[in-house]
Amino acid sequence: MGNEYIWSLFEIAITLMEVYLFNVFLENFLSHKKKIPNYWDWLGIILIAIVNLKFNSIAAFSLKVVVVILVYIIFSHLLYEGGLKIKFIYSVLFLLSVAIIDITVFQLTTIFLKVDYKEVLMQDTAYRIVVCILTKLVLFILIKSVYRPKGKKVSLIPQNIWRLIFFIFITGIISLLVISEIIMCASKNVEENFSLVIIALSIFICNIVVFFSFEEVCDYFIKSKEYELVEYQNQMLTRAVKENEEYQKEARKMHHDFNNHLSCIDMLLQMNNIEKARKYIQNMLVSTNENKMLIRLGNEIAEAVVNQKYQLAHKQGIAFQVEGSLDEKIPIEAVDLCALLSNALDNAIEASLKIEEEKDRSIYLQIKPYKDYLMIQVRNAVAEEVNVKNLKTSKEDKNRHGIGMLSMKSVVEKYEGYLKYTCENKYFNLSMMLKVVNV
Repeated sequence: MGNEYIWSLFEIAITLMEVYLFNVFLENFLSHKKKIPNYWDWLGIILIAIVNLKFNSIAAFSLKVVVVILVYIIFSHLLYEGGLKIKFIYSVLFLLSVAIIDITVFQLTTIFLKVDYKEVLMQDTAYRIVVCILTKLVLFILIKSVYRPKGKKVSLIPQNIWRLIFFIFITGIISLLVISEIIMCASKNVEENFSLVIIALSIFICNIVVFFSFEEVCDYFIKSKEYELVEYQNQMLTRAVKENEEYQKEARKMHHDFNNHLSCIDMLLQMNNIEKARKYIQNMLVSTNENKMLIRLGNEIAEAVVNQKYQLAHKQGIAFQVEGSLDEKIPIEAVDLCALLSNALDNAIEASLKIEEEKDRSIYLQIKPYKDYLMIQVRNAVAEEVNVKNLKTSKEDKNRHGIGMLSMKSVVEKYEGYLKYTCENKYFNLSMMLKVVNV
């Protein structure tokens, strides 16, 4: 196989890689035209690669750059939504990124392998082919690392999965560097090192395949986790609604029996049995306090959740203070509001119960609108300082560890807000902001 023939194949492969990466780059920022079939992408990639190869012979570098930019703009205009201005910007940005990465990787590898930069760049050697493949792999990694897909809850993906894909990429880069060094120690001739070049190309392709397989797995994982979160939040909402119905049922029962209670008290007073009458009234008051809504916020779901948690905290000797109000018409779904308040207060109660002295147990809840956001703050005393980077649960169901915090983070992301927690002076502080305008 002739050296010239191999080099032509290399030029085609590198050009195809670059155009393919441009398409990947566009997918991250622009919406694909729905009427255009996906196979048109590959047809466009091949056609642009052919055009770029034809114009590689142009002597004037500036003219070559202009032609490439025009070709990229036409490609993006045919396949993606958006104006010409933004497509021009993305085309130039991509080509600048390619140039910077090419120069940086070539410089670093020549320093690492102690070879002359100009010799590598100007001569058609196997080493140059491998380093070019390395630059395209680095470009692919950067494109995928910088981009965070809108609408995908990437926070649901465990850190160990991210570490695994990072390890695979690093292994690919190191492998290409090792191949480069082997070539430098042997002959630089392309034909003699053809097998090493094929291995380098295979490493590049394998890394891309692994990444897209990783994306598929992540999509499945996210959907599975989202289903679990929805199921969990629905359970909490169902419980809150059921408890609210119980409150209403008891209130109606008390109202229905009120006349009977008055008659009984009147009879005891007529019999001059004042002590029994007083005890009867006290029992009525206790029963009434246990079953009435003590906290009013202006929102039925919020009141149901907060009152239920208030009663639970009260029975455990936890001081519970609530401030603020919430409009019934606030644009937050009931299931989301329930998930936030239930999880936040459950965690606060759980932490408070670890404090031995009842007098030191306390929970403070504040709910209030702040500009275009709804602010929810929960502060509770803790037995000891908490490492916020490694929150642990004391719940019996260890399999669902972290689902509560994950549920809150998911809701906050949905409403373009943020969640923050700190621990200072044996007080755990949880702050959540949810956008309630134009969500």
